[in-house]
Amino acid sequence: MRLAAILATERGIRVCAPIHDAFLIEAPTPQIEAVAVEMQQAMREASRIVLGGLELRSDIVYVHSPDRYSDERGAKMWNCVMELIDELESVEKTPCQTAHQCAVACGLTWANGAPVRSNGAYVRRS
Repeated sequence: MRLAAILATERGIRVCAPIHDAFLIEAPTPQIEAVAVEMQQAMREASRIVLGGLELRSDIVYVHSPDRYSDERGAKMWNCVMELIDELESVEKTPCQTAHQCAVACGLTWANGAPVRSNGAYVRRS
């Protein structure tokens, strides 16, 4: 994946993110098909280098704004995340001086040093 990302970037492909065994790329709508094929070529080349000549296959899924990519396997997790965001956004906003004060006022606490943005502060539900 790293080699494929490097090859793609060197070819001018805008790689937004690796996603498990795939890449999210972006290009202007009129060019997206050609750029996606070029990304597949970079992925095939990387697989040949890493796997001693074996080429891995790939497929393309196009997503056009304002739509977003969705996979059934991730739908449950995504729905859970969206419910948590809705829950956090519905918490009454309070005037806070610090993130800690905001967390206390909203009934939230810091957890494992990994915050989530809510009410202008980085907090996470415990």
